[in-house]
Amino acid sequence: MDKRAEAFIKKLDELLERIARLKGTWWSSNMGGGFKDTVSFEAIYTEAISLISTIYGRSDPHYQRIIHFYNQGHLHALEQTEGLLKGTKSNLESGLIDDLKSKVLIDICPVSPRC
Repeated sequence: MDKRAEAFIKKLDELLERIARLKGTWWSSNMGGGFKDTVSFEAIYTEAISLISTIYGRSDPHYQRIIHFYNQGHLHALEQTEGLLKGTKSNLESGLIDDLKSKVLIDICPVSPRC
């Protein structure tokens, strides 16, 4: 595993720990619900959206999913975000994401004059 993938995994672990703590601040009533710690909510999503964009790119469905989860702003959406980040971590650990990027480069570079 390269150092970049290791750095991504370390950041994902950090975000997952923070999400676990944030879930404990959820409140709900007949009129709705929300997170008491809005600063942590915004910080986590800011970092998570940037990270997912860097790993997958903005045209990837996972990027679109995390934007959707952020816009929902409820506990279930945060849990979906947690699942997305866990799946991304697993893909990085298995080398799947790096392998896909390498395959794309191999397929494109033989015909591209810039490679």
